[in-house]
Amino acid sequence: MRVKTFEHGYIWCDIQGTPVYEEHVFKHIILTSRDVTQQVKYEEELKQLAFYDELTGLPNRRLFVDRAEHNLARCERNHLKFALLFLDGDGFKSINDQYGHDVGDEFLKECAARLKNVVRKEDTISRFGGDEFVILLTSVDNEDEIEEAATRYVSTMDKPLIIKGNEIQATFSVGISVFPKNGSTIEELMKQADEALYMAKERGKNQFVFYNEW
Repeated sequence: MRVKTFEHGYIWCDIQGTPVYEEHVFKHIILTSRDVTQQVKYEEELKQLAFYDELTGLPNRRLFVDRAEHNLARCERNHLKFALLFLDGDGFKSINDQYGHDVGDEFLKECAARLKNVVRKEDTISRFGGDEFVILLTSVDNEDEIEEAATRYVSTMDKPLIIKGNEIQATFSVGISVFPKNGSTIEELMKQADEALYMAKERGKNQFVFYNEW
C-alpha cells in the first residue's frame, strides 16, 4: 500500500490488521505497518534490469517477444494483421571506430529517443542489441500504412546527429514481415523480417524491404 507522508512524500507500507474481540463481540482493530519502500524500489530495479535495455531504457528482447506473443493471440482471435520491422544501422561500427564507444553509446541513445518520438503509442519499440531496433506495429489495415511508418522511421534516422561536438550522419535499413502472410508465429515473423533486412542492405541500404509482396 502506498501512503502519503508530509516529510518524505509517498512511501510503501505493508499494513496488517488484527481484530480485537471481547466476549465474542468485535471492539476494534489494531493496525501495524512496516515501511517497505526500499524493498519495492529494489523489486522495481530488478524488473527494469530483466525487461528493459540498460542503455536506452527501451523494452529488451524478452519483453518485446512477450508483448508480440500477446498481440499475435489478439490478432488471431480478431482476424487482424500486424507487422514486425527490424531496423539496423548501416555504419555503426565505423562510428565506434572513429569516435569511440562513449560517442557510440550516445548515438544509440539519440537513435532510441528519435524512434520513440515517431512510434505510435500503441506500438512497441525494442532494442535487441548493438544498433538493432525492432518495432511491433500492433495492428495494420494495409500495405500503405506499413510503408508510411517505415518511411517515417528511415527518414527520421537519416538526419545528422550532433554528439559531443561531432556531426554524425548515419542511416538505417529496415526489414518488414507481416502477420499472417509471412508466418504464424513470432519466431517465423522475426526470421522473415531479418531476411528482409538483409535484402535491404544488399539493395543499397537506407531503405525498407518487405519479406515479400503483400
